[in-house]
Amino acid sequence: MPGSVSTIERENGFRETIEKKFPKIQIVAMQYGMAEHSKSLAVAEDMMAANPTIVAMFCSNESGTVGGVQAAKSKGIAGKLKIVGFDSSPTLIEDMKAGNLDSLVVQNPFKMGYLSVGTLVDQIQGKTPEKRIDTGATLVTTTNLTQPDIQELLNPPLSTYLK
Repeated sequence: MPGSVSTIERENGFRETIEKKFPKIQIVAMQYGMAEHSKSLAVAEDMMAANPTIVAMFCSNESGTVGGVQAAKSKGIAGKLKIVGFDSSPTLIEDMKAGNLDSLVVQNPFKMGYLSVGTLVDQIQGKTPEKRIDTGATLVTTTNLTQPDIQELLNPPLSTYLK
């Protein structure tokens, strides 16, 4: 969604890294799926049609990734087009297992909440919070998907917290 801080930060980080570390990679388009699966599908299909030699796609949120994978399936290039997505869902995990999705960048919402509360407590106690707090991100692939720490990240033990 245009204007979303998380989207802007993810896209800026992606673009800056590509430009600095991989200058031979050409970014052909950056478009929005408006945080909707169907709109993301249409946008991804249009991007693929306009760029038939595209070899990779980065999708900066769950709905964009779902749309990108569905577009690759509809174009018959799922598994050939390297798609890296941000966020996860059961559907995306299944697509990764099936080879339709290369990897997912996943955050830890529990850690984000924990650090947020800790920062608020520090501020209440008169401490100056750090300007930027890295809450971390993990690259999930088929290689590490079954590791216990990855499984806990994807399937948090909610019963532990909802007693």
